[in-house]
Amino acid sequence: MSRIAAKPPEWHIGRALVPLFDEFNEAILSELARAGYGDIRSSHLHIFVHIDDEGTPVTRLAARAGVSKQAMVQFVNELEAGGYVVRVADPSDGRGKLVRTTQRGERALQVSWRAIASLEAQWEAKLGSRRMTEFRKALRELSGEDHSQ
Repeated sequence: MSRIAAKPPEWHIGRALVPLFDEFNEAILSELARAGYGDIRSSHLHIFVHIDDEGTPVTRLAARAGVSKQAMVQFVNELEAGGYVVRVADPSDGRGKLVRTTQRGERALQVSWRAIASLEAQWEAKLGSRRMTEFRKALRELSGEDHSQ
C-alpha cells in the first residue's frame, strides 16, 4: 500500500509564524552576540523566562519549557558553564537544588528585552499602532495569556 502525501494549502499560518519566530530569535541572538553573550544559543532563550526570581528546580524548568529533564540538565549545564545560571540549595528541600540566574544572566536578559522592544517597534512601524495592539491581543488570546476575558 502506497502512502500519498497530502498537498499542503497554498498558504497557512505556519508560513507566517515560522519566519517571524526566526526573526524574533535572530534579533535577540544578534544583540546578545554584539553585547558579548555570543555563547547563548537559540535553545537557551526559552530557558531563562522560566526561571523564577527565587530559583526553580530543573524538573519544573523542564516541564515549563516542554523538554525532557535530561535535555534541561544539559541546557542548565551549558548556561552554568557560561556563568548565566547557578545551582543553589533549595531551602524547602534539603537535597534539592534550584536554578537561579546570576548577575551575568540578568544582564543578558536585559539585552534580550531591549532586542525584543526594538523588534516590536520595527513591527509597529510597519503595522501601525492600532494593528500592532490588535496583533498583541490576538497572540495573547491564542496563547491563553489573555486574562481580560
